[in-house]
Order: sequence, then C-alpha cells, then structure tokens
Amino acid sequence: MHLDSALKDCMEEMRIGKEESEQKLHDDVFANTQYWEKLNLELEHLEDVKKITKLEAEYQRLRGLVPKKLSGPAALAQIKLVDADYGETRSKRERNFSSSPVKLQVST
Repeated sequence: MHLDSALKDCMEEMRIGKEESEQKLHDDVFANTQYWEKLNLELEHLEDVKKITKLEAEYQRLRGLVPKKLSGPAALAQIKLVDADYGETRSKRERNFSSSPVKLQVST
C-alpha cells in the first residue's frame, strides 16, 4: 500500500512538471513570435521610410527643374499646375494600388 501511494505521488509530480514545462515552452514560443513580428514590422516601416525619402528627393529635384525652364508669371501658374497634377496622380495611383490585387509576372 505504501508503494502505491509513493507511486501516485511520483506520477503526480511528473504530471505537474510536464504541464509546467509545456506552459513555459508555450510562453517562450509566444514571446519569440511577438518579438519577430515586431522586428518585421519595424523593418517594413524602415523600408517604407526609405522609399518615401527617395521619392520626396526625386520630387524636389524634378520640381527644381521646372522653374529653370519657365520664366515670368506663367512659371508660377505652371508650377502650381504640375504640383496639383502630381498630387492627383499620386492619389489615384494610391487608390488604384490599394483596391487592385498585385499581379506579378515572371519572364521566361
């Protein structure tokens, strides 16, 4: 009888140890998953910032070229027109991009 009780106690301790190990493993996996997801979001954000910075620099470069080719009062009107067109085109592209699925073509 005494051995049966000791065996039950040992089995109970093993069960508890197994549950604790499984919970710790689950917690570690969850924490690591959150960590990698956060790093991935930060990386995507940094890539977006780089793209935006590059586009803004190109826009400013192109915008700087416009006054050099135009002179007089028409220049200001033309710059405003180009600026407005750029904004509209960009808005349309963003709307179209967000509403249409991305299609990749593989050239063979």
